[in-house]
Amino acid sequence: MAYTGEAGRGLRSSAGDLRESGAQTLTREATEVTEGSAAQRHADREYDFQRLERAIAYLIDEHERLAREKDRLEQEHAALREELVDREQRLAALQQELTSERGRRRTALEGVDKLIERLDQVQASVGAMAGQA
Repeated sequence: MAYTGEAGRGLRSSAGDLRESGAQTLTREATEVTEGSAAQRHADREYDFQRLERAIAYLIDEHERLAREKDRLEQEHAALREELVDREQRLAALQQELTSERGRRRTALEGVDKLIERLDQVQASVGAMAGQA
């Protein structure tokens, strides 16, 4: 059944308006989705950028902290090395002194042995003289 005349034109016009109205609605919705997606992408990029900035700031702070710690440890290491060198020098001096003192002790013992031997000789001489008298 075909519509003719004024009524047919009105129906065709209404159908065309509906198609046009539907197309505009779809276009508007697609634009809103696209704009919403663009806004979301922008917000996501902004969030990612802020995270990146925080991560970089953290890494810089951590690097500076570790550099200070490294400097402190290097100074401590240098101080310990100096202390070790001082102790080694002191140990060498004490070992030399010990060797010297051992030599003096040996010399003193030899002197005491000679004195005891001499006393034994004198005692024997005195005893021999006393036996003759």
